[in-house]
Amino acid sequence: MKIIKRKILILFLLCWVNSAMHAQNKLIFNPSLEIGIAVRNAAFELTNYTNRRSPDFTYDYDGIAHFRNKSLAIALKQYVHKNKISVQLATYFRYNHLYYGKNAQGLSNSNQKEYKRLKYDLFLDGLYHFKKRKENATGIILGLGVGEMNNGTKFKDSLWTGNKYELKTRSFQFFAPRLLLGLEKRKISLFVIAHGTPDIDYRPNPTIWLEFKGSYSFQLKKKSKQ
Repeated sequence: MKIIKRKILILFLLCWVNSAMHAQNKLIFNPSLEIGIAVRNAAFELTNYTNRRSPDFTYDYDGIAHFRNKSLAIALKQYVHKNKISVQLATYFRYNHLYYGKNAQGLSNSNQKEYKRLKYDLFLDGLYHFKKRKENATGIILGLGVGEMNNGTKFKDSLWTGNKYELKTRSFQFFAPRLLLGLEKRKISLFVIAHGTPDIDYRPNPTIWLEFKGSYSFQLKKKSKQ
């Protein structure tokens, strides 16, 4: 069911992008590259529940260490309707905490090793750029996006099945919609982004994961002189 929902949302966004591109009589392919730093330091759980417990895995896990991080943010953006609507493919890269290792039977010891991993997120966003009063004025951006977060987090874990331990593949990867609100002036932009995620124990309790991003953008192809 989750896979079907993801495909429907992504298909809907792709259809919207396609219709916007066809609505533009002359689409000039001139993408811009955006590079910046994203800081995610707060996750707000929208439901209160008392039976909180760690995930049913045989490793020590620090959830907040996943949700507080800094990432290298890179996005490829293309206007599809005048200078009002753009589409971007956004990626994030970070190297941080994955889990604390235990022995094969899932028993803790005083010399647990912290495992880290290179993780990445991938989003497809649609952005609306509000009209500026003056050419050099600060502009407002509002956007919606969908994507996959915590890619690259698969690892092997031993699971007790009742009479023996079996090796299973675990992952912290999940699907996430998001809402973007930003300010842009010339080549500099600042964003506040709210992601819809699981809670910090990776259970299906709705949570808002906030991101603050600053970035610099430049055109990949210089405009030809007339």
